[in-house]
This record gives sequence, structure tokens and C-alpha cells, in this order.
Amino acid sequence: IGIVARRQPRETAVRHTLAAFALGLCCGLVPAQTMPADAPGAKDHATLTRYAGSWLAAQEDKAFDAASIPSGAKADQVTALEGRVTRLYYVAPAGRSVLEVQRNYEQALEKAGATRRDACAAPACGERALRAVAGADKPRLSTGTLEGWDAKTLVDQWLDLASVRWWYGTLNAAGTTLHVAVLSAKPGIGAVADKHAATVVL
Repeated sequence: IGIVARRQPRETAVRHTLAAFALGLCCGLVPAQTMPADAPGAKDHATLTRYAGSWLAAQEDKAFDAASIPSGAKADQVTALEGRVTRLYYVAPAGRSVLEVQRNYEQALEKAGATRRDACAAPACGERALRAVAGADKPRLSTGTLEGWDAKTLVDQWLDLASVRWWYGTLNAAGTTLHVAVLSAKPGIGAVADKHAATVVL
């Protein structure tokens, strides 16, 4: 799932690739849990997988769009990119904490050679516009439900910012710079938040 992106400095435009993908290596053993079916046509990155057992509740693909990625605690500290934009919305199996899920993604990225550009954990995320990162216009939605809630309602109330953890970095792959952002938190719906962690990958 790739995004061919262009950063916009004042004088020249430098072409990049913005990749949206999920990475995960599940730590420890838990009883198997049946999660709903993924969104129609949605899939993980071709080479890197989601956190084990997670539900891909929604996916948004735009052939060409702008993406502003927070890269510091101030509102004006952003990396501006253009290109194909993909967002993946995952819900981890019950019993997994936000910290465990987020650390899994971060460690997998850094093990693959990614360079961290920015990171934070609530309540110390400053003015970063993290809710905008998680926003989607018309995602493809799963028809399944979790704890009685459908995918649309879950995506509309995706994150509890009071529990958010954020990571943004770049990864060189086959001569291409990939921009990756991972945002995990408790879901915004209380009945789900007590059991699951939600992640959006840009």
C-alpha cells in the first residue's frame, strides 16, 4: 500500500513515497478470539503484517491527496506530503493494551530500519493534530460488528485522545523513502475501550 508523495519546501519540491502499512509481532499467548470479517477489499501491506489477530475494520485509499503529518509538539511542526494516501483502521484482540500494541508496531518498524521522526504519548502530545490524522472521508467499512457496534460508528469515534500514543518515521526501501505514522489509543466508545486497542496506520 504505497503513497507516492511530494514534500513542499519553499523553492523546490522533493518527491517522496508515503507508505501506509501495519506491522506487528504478537507477544505472548492468549486464547484465540473470533474477530469480525475485514472490510471488503481491504488488505495489509504486501510485505508487513498487522498486529496478530487484529480486525481491519476500515480502509481508506485516495489516489492522490495531501497529508500533513505532525512532526513536533507545536501545531506548525508538520511534514507536508502529497500523493496516494492510505489509512488502515485496526482493532486489536481483547485484552491487549494500547502500550503493547503500539510498542509492537514501533519495534517492528525500527527493527526494519525505520528512523523515528516524532513520537509522543498522552498527555504530553502538545498541539499535534492527531485527531485529523485518524480522520477519514469515505473509507471502505467492514459489515461486521464488535461488542454490538458497527464499523462506521467505531471509525467515527475511533480514538480516545486521553490514551493516545503516536509514532512517525521514515523507512528506506528499494531506494524509496517511505513515510509511516502509527497512532494507537483506546477506542472512543466506552464499551469497546474497556477491552480493545484501536490503531490507525497512515
